[in-house]
This record gives sequence, C-alpha cells and structure tokens, in this order.
Amino acid sequence: MTGLDAHVEREEERFVVYVRDPADPGRWAAAVHRLGERERQVYQVGDRSWWEELVDAYFRWVSWGEPGHERFGMTVSPEGGQSIWLGSPERVLTP
Repeated sequence: MTGLDAHVEREEERFVVYVRDPADPGRWAAAVHRLGERERQVYQVGDRSWWEELVDAYFRWVSWGEPGHERFGMTVSPEGGQSIWLGSPERVLTP
C-alpha cells in the first residue's frame, strides 16, 4: 500500500478513516465506526479493495509483535533484487 494517504477524523460518537491515492483522486476508501458498535460501514471507489488490504496489513503487523518503523529494513542486491526485512536481513518478510 505504498503511496497512499490516510486520515482519521473523530466526530463526537464516530470515527471516519479515509484512505486515498494522491496520484488518482478517483480512488479512495472510507470506513465509518460508531462507538459501542461492532460493525462499521466501508465505502470504496476504484479497482482496488483498499480496506481489505489495510485490514490484512494491520493483522500482519500485529502478528509480528507491532514493531516500530525503525525495525524494518530493505536490502537491494547488485542485480536489483529487493527484500524487506524485520529486525535483521536474515528475517525476510514475504507479502
């Protein structure tokens, strides 16, 4: 989910999370959550299921122990191959 902007607003008893692509304003997602309710309304426009991607990324981050950004790294080989890792280059993350 690179290149996306996210914004959260609180309006009394509800939160609204917006995710948009600054390069394409016609693609966005928004989720509305009301305090005390388990369900939320999700709205998406465009060809990607951004909300599902966001939820998946969140649960992966939680499964890794909620690490801070300083624990992530990237290695680029001379041939141009790239790997993203957590904690050390030996712990490569897979998508």
